[in-house]
Amino acid sequence: MAIIQKPDALSLSGNMKKFIISSGSQIAFKLSDGTTTLLEASYEPGPDGRATIDVKDIVESRLSYIISHADFYEQTSIVKTFTAIIDGASVEFRVIRGGIANLADTSSNWLRDNFLTWQPTNKKVTYYSPEWLTYYAQEACSIKLKATFPDAGQTLITLGSCDSGKAFTCNLQYAIVAGLLGQTYPTHFDVWVENSIGTRLTYIQRYLYSKPKTEAEQWFLFENSLGGLDTFRASGDTDFTGDHDHKLSSTDNISKEYQVNTERSYNQNTGYLDEYERRWLLDLFPAIQKYIYHISAIRPIVVTDSDVKYSAVTLPSEYNFTYRFTKDSEATYLNLIRNLDQIPESITIPDISSPDFHLPPRLSEYPRVPLHEGVIIPAFDPHDNETPKVTTVGALLQAAVFEVFQKIEAGEGGGELVNIIRSNSIEEASDFSVFSSLRTLYEIEKYINEHSSEKYISKIHDDIAQGLIRFLAGLEIGEFIPGMFGGKGARIDKDGNIEATSLRLRALLEVPELRYNRLTAVGDEFILTPGVLIESVEQTAGRSYTLNIKLEEGDVIPYDAGTLVKGIFHHTNGFGTSCLRVEEVGQTFIKVTLVNDIDTPSGYNLPPQPFMNISRVGHVSDPDQQRYMVFSSKLGGFQLFDGATTFLNKQLVASFDTAQSFKSLYSSLPLREGLPYLYAAGIVTQDIIRVDYQGKRVREINDKGSWQLGVTYYNNDERGTDDVWHLGCRWRCFSASTTEEPSWTSATWYMIEGRSDVRMEFDSSAGYAFTRGNVNTDITPVVFIGNANVSANIVAEQWKWLRESGDPTADLVWNTEHAGIRVLLLRNEDMGVNWSKTNPVRFICEATYPASSINPITNYLEV
Repeated sequence: MAIIQKPDALSLSGNMKKFIISSGSQIAFKLSDGTTTLLEASYEPGPDGRATIDVKDIVESRLSYIISHADFYEQTSIVKTFTAIIDGASVEFRVIRGGIANLADTSSNWLRDNFLTWQPTNKKVTYYSPEWLTYYAQEACSIKLKATFPDAGQTLITLGSCDSGKAFTCNLQYAIVAGLLGQTYPTHFDVWVENSIGTRLTYIQRYLYSKPKTEAEQWFLFENSLGGLDTFRASGDTDFTGDHDHKLSSTDNISKEYQVNTERSYNQNTGYLDEYERRWLLDLFPAIQKYIYHISAIRPIVVTDSDVKYSAVTLPSEYNFTYRFTKDSEATYLNLIRNLDQIPESITIPDISSPDFHLPPRLSEYPRVPLHEGVIIPAFDPHDNETPKVTTVGALLQAAVFEVFQKIEAGEGGGELVNIIRSNSIEEASDFSVFSSLRTLYEIEKYINEHSSEKYISKIHDDIAQGLIRFLAGLEIGEFIPGMFGGKGARIDKDGNIEATSLRLRALLEVPELRYNRLTAVGDEFILTPGVLIESVEQTAGRSYTLNIKLEEGDVIPYDAGTLVKGIFHHTNGFGTSCLRVEEVGQTFIKVTLVNDIDTPSGYNLPPQPFMNISRVGHVSDPDQQRYMVFSSKLGGFQLFDGATTFLNKQLVASFDTAQSFKSLYSSLPLREGLPYLYAAGIVTQDIIRVDYQGKRVREINDKGSWQLGVTYYNNDERGTDDVWHLGCRWRCFSASTTEEPSWTSATWYMIEGRSDVRMEFDSSAGYAFTRGNVNTDITPVVFIGNANVSANIVAEQWKWLRESGDPTADLVWNTEHAGIRVLLLRNEDMGVNWSKTNPVRFICEATYPASSINPITNYLEV
């Protein structure tokens, strides 16, 4: 028995490999989950001696997701260890519920880098919407959360520690997170996993606070195809349908309802979906478990119908589906909140930048108190946290009246408390007067005329603005005409899109995508190795420099001491090259030495510059870092170099360029100048079509292997010339097409290699006649070419014995054991159970001379 294939030590259940077992007899198979036996059966191998056992459905039935209200808890049932015992051999494997289409990596690698969700990495959530996030740990690690507040302040906390080999779930509802942060309210928070030395393992999952999309927003939860739990906010309409089946009976002409079957269903529209959401929600509909957050509780539902379709070129998209509650009681009975119109579905935070804001209880459920002077109201002083305090309605009224009279003072005329200055009055403004409407317009116009040069920008003269100016609708410069080729002027629209004639930058351009007429252009040289961007340069001494590297979040410097790096930058006289050796690597900087001029290919070396890209081109000691690829416009193609321990000793190992950079490695080659040639250690290809210098096709020679009866062979311009091997010789076809067997008298075949007088003979040490129980001889095959014994020139692995005893299964095992053997030690056990005088056993010997599978010599003997 041999186990050819088995599940990986860690598998996703949807990607778990089947058991494939090779055996010559019945296979006993047992599958267990701990002490519980899941499957115990016997399997018969097929004609190929193999049995395939698929345990995916059994394993998945033992895996489930647990919803808990704990802030951080272990998922004890989503991942388990199973044991298979096959003919006494034990195989242990661990499976986590989930699956990935076309998984190009191992389950272990994928799970290390990802949470168990396909949800958007930037996800908007409300204050109360439920959110859970699950991660399977393969090493001791921690789940981290970093909150960012409106004032750009940040707080980092640990949500929990994960043990290796276990799955853990975090409750990431915004309300829960705010509580963990001491009732402070971030604009967003990021979640990731890092190991014990602080290395981040996963991508960053971000949750951004938002208000409900619509008043009809519904929250649906579903167990996704990775084994985790996702929440989706549906903003579309919900339509309710109540179906009632009335069962009637009639007695003495009196009808009575003896049973009413009720089914309440809801038709839900998802609302508009962006491109990623519409693909993510394809996970919702096949989910086995679905829930809705309804009346402050998570309730299971089933989807009875769905309309899931979209056009790939149409955005936004939307889906429709029909659901109902799983419990029959919820389709029959009611549980109404009498003052539902007074209770908000959720409490909206009016200002998340206020650190002293506290959520009140549901005050709308409290009894109403008629207002009078003695009504007591809780009062909160944000600067006093010692003792609780209260105030009264009377105190509030008294304070309000006092403040009003403090602000209003008696005027000198024209009004009851203030003096009104009218449009034709010469009276000056004071703290005891107000302007009439007409006088107000006059004063505004006067002020603009007197102070326009200081306060306002001119529409007709050159001007300077000292403050920030916001153009909400956009900006146009000159006569603007849109278009790539016929356009003129410039424009910035309200969304920030710019159309202009040219753009010149002196430092840096950062964009996620750069497009120019579908063409990407680079300079003289483009190097494919790990590279970084220099943000600033500090010269420390002589030819020593400290380079501060520009890094994005999560980036690390991909170099170590001894790395050779190269950069090309533009200066006033053209392009310059800087060749540097790394001496020390810090977290955000590297210390380098500018190598001597004579140690560079150009013979002169320029210091490094800010905003210069540098790439690795070798290493003084590490062979794995001495390889790099260059795309060069100067050489007209690409080159692959290796073995670079200095800037001068690199070795060309492959190229494809018009400069024919490899030709210096050879004394002379018949190369044509200016044409690209491919240089490499080897090539694997399907078709090679050769032409001569005039472009005419050169007929190819096709080695078709052993001649086959009924196969057509060719010799023409379209199919080339066919060679075959037959009778120990190589034959070339000289007919446009033929099915004739090659021979020395054939007019369509010509022997170009080999001999015809090849034969095999046998030498048996004890003759060829035996009786049952008395078989004991050594049979030695001998191969002759003409009269020359060439057996000694045939290597051991080119000998092969085959047995035909009438028992194909036993013969297959015997043949496997006698491959690569010349001398056959024939004994009683080699004769099989069916051997008799009327049923002789045939032993076939096959040898190959020379050592190639196309020159077999075969003979046999029967015992």
